[in-house]
Amino acid sequence: MSETEEKTVEEEPLSEGRGLLALWGGILIAPAAYFFQLFVAYGMVNWVCRNGYSFLITLVTIIALSLSAFGAYLAWGCWKRVGTEYADDKGDAVNRSRFMAVSGLILSALFFVSILAQEIPNWIVGACVGR
Repeated sequence: MSETEEKTVEEEPLSEGRGLLALWGGILIAPAAYFFQLFVAYGMVNWVCRNGYSFLITLVTIIALSLSAFGAYLAWGCWKRVGTEYADDKGDAVNRSRFMAVSGLILSALFFVSILAQEIPNWIVGACVGR
């Protein structure tokens, strides 16, 4: 198989359809999970503290962490499919896919840590302090 045919085989899965959806999922799922956790957990605090269901805030965090990990899984799969070299400055579909996959991995890791950081005070002092 020549080099041109190899590039076409590598480009195809990530330049349209499911591959492109997986690339964008790897980039967008973790930030969406972060905002989901932020808004839902914050919105639930009064109700949770009034009714004594503080474990629900931790449950929301676990769901958000799982979504963030799923975004990293998608990005990792894309990076493995397109090749694990770093993107260069050619500007073709393979390099764009590599860049998006690595960006998805980095964003997923950062938002995973951010979600975890939002939950740590709940573990230490609880969600219902002063209520």
